[in-house]
Amino acid sequence: MSAKAAPSGRRNRFVRRLGLLSLGALLVFPLVSGCESRQADALTVTKVFDGDTVLLSNGEKVRLIGIDCPEAYESEKLFRDARRTHNDVEVIKAQGRQAKDIAARLAHGKRVILEYDLEKRDQYNRLLAYVYIPLTSGQGQDPELYMTEKDGTPCIFLNASLLMMGYASPMTIPPNTRYADLFKSLHQKARQAGKGLYR
Repeated sequence: MSAKAAPSGRRNRFVRRLGLLSLGALLVFPLVSGCESRQADALTVTKVFDGDTVLLSNGEKVRLIGIDCPEAYESEKLFRDARRTHNDVEVIKAQGRQAKDIAARLAHGKRVILEYDLEKRDQYNRLLAYVYIPLTSGQGQDPELYMTEKDGTPCIFLNASLLMMGYASPMTIPPNTRYADLFKSLHQKARQAGKGLYR
């Protein structure tokens, strides 16, 4: 074997290995991507903190974009809201518990699809999302809820439903303004109809 043949042989072995690694990457990548996709699809709500904040099965805390529900527990925000609205703290907490109960009835234990706007996280590192709850087989449309389609699947739009039922008010924080006009309209109709907290 000549002195030139050895490097050529090593180079061929290297190229063959690289080829096998590349093939392995091609075979593995779709499987990994598929797993990630299935995990995203399989996210469920494991806890409802209050009307506008939930915990997902992957440990992520999600703040529902575009809405604000009364505080169910004592916090700085509760006292700020009491000063701003001139409502009693206990009244706000009672309203907050009502909003939380409605959100829990709709979302707890349910699979969800998340839709993001321009800003994906807030200052507390919570995900900011529009939350959709796919209808289960045999579950019909509910005129009290905001029903829509997401990715071709009939869903309850949780953010919009809480407004429509009168358990939330709109809270638009740019740049996440995709449904601001819809949310404002749903809130006005709920107030005029005396729904939820406006009874």
